Amino acid sequence: MIEGRPNTYKRKVSFPRGKFGSVFKYTLITLAIIGLFLYGLAYPKSELFGKVIFRLNYPGKVAALTFDDGPNGEYTEQVLDILEREDIKGTFFLIGKNVEAYPEIASQIVAEGHCVGNHSYTHPWLLPFETKKGIAAEISKAERAIYNATGVHPRLFRPPHGFRTPWMLSTLHQMGYRVIMWDDMTTDYMAGSKPKGIARHIISHCKPGSIIVLHDGLNLDHGANRENTIKALMVIIKELKKEGYRFVTLEGLEQAQSSGGQGKPHREPTKNWNLTSKDESLYSGGLR
Repeated sequence: MIEGRPNTYKRKVSFPRGKFGSVFKYTLITLAIIGLFLYGLAYPKSELFGKVIFRLNYPGKVAALTFDDGPNGEYTEQVLDILEREDIKGTFFLIGKNVEAYPEIASQIVAEGHCVGNHSYTHPWLLPFETKKGIAAEISKAERAIYNATGVHPRLFRPPHGFRTPWMLSTLHQMGYRVIMWDDMTTDYMAGSKPKGIARHIISHCKPGSIIVLHDGLNLDHGANRENTIKALMVIIKELKKEGYRFVTLEGLEQAQSSGGQGKPHREPTKNWNLTSKDESLYSGGLR
């Protein structure tokens, strides 16, 4: 730069030109599209592909305990024992084939006042990529298994592994299902997860309205060891109660709303009570 003359030089950012430039540009566009698709497919709070429920829109210290992949023999029974002892109701997302293996436990879940949801029949990884007909068949088969064991037609659905596509969500909504995701989950399903770590993560991430996910089962592995989750659950309940949290099912929010957040005892709705359009203001994640 010549002394006394202002520096007017500005570095220009430009993309390569020619054939290489075109390839570079389309590669960036392709990567952006793939990233956007993966965000809609797997991120639990994403509504890119359609409406989901990932948090309860309630100002008081209320949280929902939900359990995936059951029933699973003695481990689901241990969860039920803990919930009964603590006077808590939970929401269980059941796999149809597991219900067929443990119909008495599925029936017990409903008999003890808990809510049940559909978690598919076989928990397949590729369910979101099936045709709409294939998706509907998998979900309907699970619904029949749950109904045969419990007498309840579930209206809540949690996608296996949390994966969903636009046509999957469209199919679910056409079938009358609410799609339930979460905002508080850890890797309790992994064999190496320790109770302290599971509990610490869930407690530290819990906020008013959180939907918590734990696993009383593991895919279609009947008898899968869930001892670490069981131990963590006792700590989670104890510590969140200390912080002033109350626990509700995903079908019981009408009663929770009527309590005005004053810590009144939560009473479960009757078994046939279902969420309707007038209840949509109770949820965040698109259903307002």
